[in-house]
Amino acid sequence: MRRLVDRVDEAIFARFPEYVRAVVIAWDVDNTSRDPEIAMRLSEATLQAQHIVARQGVTTHAHVAAWRKAYKAFGMWDGRSYSAVEALARRARSGKPVRRINPLVDLMNTLSLLHFVPVGGDDVERIQGNVALRQATGEEVFVPFNSEEQVSPPAGEVIYVDDAGRVMCRKWNWRQGRFTAITPQTRTALCNVDILPPLSQEDGARLVAQLAEWIEVFLGGRTATALITASTPQVELTCPG
Repeated sequence: MRRLVDRVDEAIFARFPEYVRAVVIAWDVDNTSRDPEIAMRLSEATLQAQHIVARQGVTTHAHVAAWRKAYKAFGMWDGRSYSAVEALARRARSGKPVRRINPLVDLMNTLSLLHFVPVGGDDVERIQGNVALRQATGEEVFVPFNSEEQVSPPAGEVIYVDDAGRVMCRKWNWRQGRFTAITPQTRTALCNVDILPPLSQEDGARLVAQLAEWIEVFLGGRTATALITASTPQVELTCPG
C-alpha cells in the first residue's frame, strides 16, 4: 500500500484563503490507450476555448486574471511566465491545436480547456516521499523537459516539491519538470486541479470528480479524490502497490 501526504503550506492560504487544490490519485492506469474519443474531446475543448477567448480575450477572462493576481502576489510575474491555464488559452487563441502528449495528459488538458483551470499531474512511482506546495528556499532542484540542466528556483517562488527537494512544478502551475513527468508507462498518477475565486470549493470537487471519471472510463484506472483547503491543509492518499 502506497501512502502519500499532499500538503499546501499555510503561507499560501494566508494570502489566498479560498484557494483549493482538488486532487485525484489514480492507479492501475493504462496510459497507452488509443481510444479516439480522447483526441476528439481534446479537439472539441480546444475549439470551445478558442471561441471563448475570441469573445472575452485571454487576460480579461476572470480565471486567467485570478492567476495573474496570484503570481504577482508572490513576485512570480515577469510578463512571460504564464499560468498553465493562460498558456493553454493563448495556444487556443492562436488557432494551433493543443499537442497530444499521452492519454492522461490529454484528458487533463481537456478539462483545463473546458473550464479554464490549471490541471497538472505526476507519476507517483517517481515521487520520493511526500509532496508539498510551498515557497522555495533556493536549495531545491528543477530539471525542465527536453533538458539535462538543473536549476534552483529562487527563494520565495511557489513550487510543488517532493521530500527529496526535487521540484515537480515551478511557479505554482507554470512549468512541470522531468523528475515525475507522466509518460505512457505511468501506472499510478497524482493529478491536481487548482481553484481560485471566482471558482469555489464546490467547483473543485465537481471538476476533480469529472477527471476521476474520465480516468476510470478511458484508462481503466481506479481513483480516489480529496480537497486540500485552508481548513484541511493536507491529505493522506493511499493506493495499492
